[in-house]
Amino acid sequence: MTTRMAPLDRKQLIMDAAIQLARRQGYQNVKRADIADIAGVSNALVSKYFATMPQLKRAIMRHAVTIEDHVVVMQGLACGDPQARKASQECKARAADMLVK
Repeated sequence: MTTRMAPLDRKQLIMDAAIQLARRQGYQNVKRADIADIAGVSNALVSKYFATMPQLKRAIMRHAVTIEDHVVVMQGLACGDPQARKASQECKARAADMLVK
């Protein structure tokens, strides 16, 4: 018998996959199906937690800011994402440093 994953753990699994994909393909280019594939869940489950693509992208950027993923934050800053602008000055500076390296 298999045990069901708790909803918060499943949502975190989806977000981890989304961050991984955003780092690799760019957060503006993420697709629900690709996230579902990496997370090993259905597209419908991704849609359950993140109903629209704007909601999904906003959640990805919020999570990137929270965990200080400078690669994804840099992408958000480059395209003027409002969530990326909420990052700490230190996080934004480290993200900007990545552009010059």
